[in-house]
Amino acid sequence: MNSRLKVILTATVLVAGLVIAPSAYANETATATAANDGNAIDTTQAKKLLRLKGCAVKAKGNCSRKNLSGMNFEDLDLTGMNFSGANLSKAVLTGATLDKANFTGANLQGADLSGTSAKATNFTGANLRAADLSDADMGRVNLSKVKASRAILSNTDFTGGSGQGSDFTYVDLTGAIFEQSNLKGADFSNSTGSDPRFGDANLVSAKFRNAQITGPDFSGTNLSNSNLLGSQIGVDDLETANYCGATMSDGFAADNSTCKNN
Repeated sequence: MNSRLKVILTATVLVAGLVIAPSAYANETATATAANDGNAIDTTQAKKLLRLKGCAVKAKGNCSRKNLSGMNFEDLDLTGMNFSGANLSKAVLTGATLDKANFTGANLQGADLSGTSAKATNFTGANLRAADLSDADMGRVNLSKVKASRAILSNTDFTGGSGQGSDFTYVDLTGAIFEQSNLKGADFSNSTGSDPRFGDANLVSAKFRNAQITGPDFSGTNLSNSNLLGSQIGVDDLETANYCGATMSDGFAADNSTCKNN
């Protein structure tokens, strides 16, 4: 083979390599991107599993009374869906969007709802025992008559919500926000944590028996006829609150001088 032919063959091989290499690199990159995009894969799988359970992820989708125990809903958009009466015990809903969804009477015991958006969501009568609701945005949520004993409520925003007659015993209230909420008759006995905010909330006849919370904000709060027996909540914490008729931490009843706007 003469030298001129060798040069031509060598050049051809080099050019072919330049053409092929980018294509191979592109395929490798695409494969790596798909492999690393775990959230997209998990979301797709979760939607498929839900369809097998008889409920599709869509606006106003109906998962009522379905057995969804232990399922993973992480980061899914479940806006406006119906989960009333469903079994969601130990389900993972971390980072999911639950705005305006219906969880009336649902079993969410031990579920992870941390970091969720659940604005104007209805949890009336739901079982939230030992559930993790930390760092969730739950403005205007309905938590009336829920059973949420030992739940984690740290840094959760419940502003403007409702929790009348609910069981919040033994919960972690660190940094929780209940401002302008209706919590009439709610039970926070044996709760713990620091710096919960109850400004302008309705806590008439609420219970804080043996509550070990520090730095609470009760600015403008109505605590009339509440029960603070054995708690760390003192008169200094209630400077601008209405606690007329409340049972104080020492067992004595507050007199009428504490009543506001009578």
